Amino acid sequence: MADHIQKLREITRLLLEEPLRYPVVRDAAFSLKDLFQEVIAFEESEISLAHIETNYGRAVSPVSAAFCIIDFMRTRMFIKGTAEAISLRLQKNPGKPVAVLYAGTGPFASLLTPLTTLFSPSELKMVLLELNPVSIEYLHKTISIFSMGDYVLDVIQADASTYQIETGRHPDIILTETMMPGLYREPIVNIFANLAAQCPRAIMIPELVKIEAALISNRSPTGHKVLPLKTLMEISSATGATMNNHERCPAVFHKGIDVEIPAFPDPIYTKVVLLTYIKVFADNNLGLNESSLTIPFFLKSAKLIKEFPPVVRFKYERGLFPGFQFSDINDLSKGWFH
Repeated sequence: MADHIQKLREITRLLLEEPLRYPVVRDAAFSLKDLFQEVIAFEESEISLAHIETNYGRAVSPVSAAFCIIDFMRTRMFIKGTAEAISLRLQKNPGKPVAVLYAGTGPFASLLTPLTTLFSPSELKMVLLELNPVSIEYLHKTISIFSMGDYVLDVIQADASTYQIETGRHPDIILTETMMPGLYREPIVNIFANLAAQCPRAIMIPELVKIEAALISNRSPTGHKVLPLKTLMEISSATGATMNNHERCPAVFHKGIDVEIPAFPDPIYTKVVLLTYIKVFADNNLGLNESSLTIPFFLKSAKLIKEFPPVVRFKYERGLFPGFQFSDINDLSKGWFH
């Protein structure tokens, strides 16, 4: 058991080391996934491959959650940002452990388990919230094998989009990484809407997720050329707390946001896309193509636009299939995509 913990400590050091070296972080992320899978005896099976569809979006399978670890910049930035948020809370409240609610842990609580090598149980406490029963079984094994019992206040099987925090157990930090590019299909918007309203003083991680409509070029060796059009949504602690309030709710959830697509100043722009930018915490950010979460989310070929300037109305649906809907406002029956 001590050998597993020592391996975890070294992997965590490499994931977070400065200055950033991409090959080192990449290899550390793969090593982290391998370590978890080996010591927990994680198996790929029909049940571990199954997603759960909820009224608020998809809860991904244990296999998918485990696979996310090798998205190495995402793993680094979320672990590093969470560590910095914990350190900040400890500075403000010395002698008091920081309570973290981790919503959507997957089978290994992979964004918090490494931090048990940096913080003691007197500094860090965690409530682990997960919907998938198979992930819950593996999570208990993770806690046992990595000697995390003194850190864990509770393991709760529940949907984070509806979970009600018990009186007196409001966390200092809420951590969730339940999203895809363009905030499609997974429930992070609904989780923010539920938990941020209950915990207005908690640090939300990520601190900010911004979605923009944009035109981009095809990718080249130097990357994409981007023409931002309009910000459609920003989710944060502040906006999350207003999402269930009809009078204060951001426009994108009800009347929608209109975006004019200009005649191309440069024919190099070939696609209409959604761009996702993530501020995890402080200076820990994920920009364009730095993670699978921030790849451009394709909506429509710009070559198919025949008349300019079209005005497109974007609305975000929060139900069974979360995601942006958009239509030409001159003919709202002509939906481009859902």
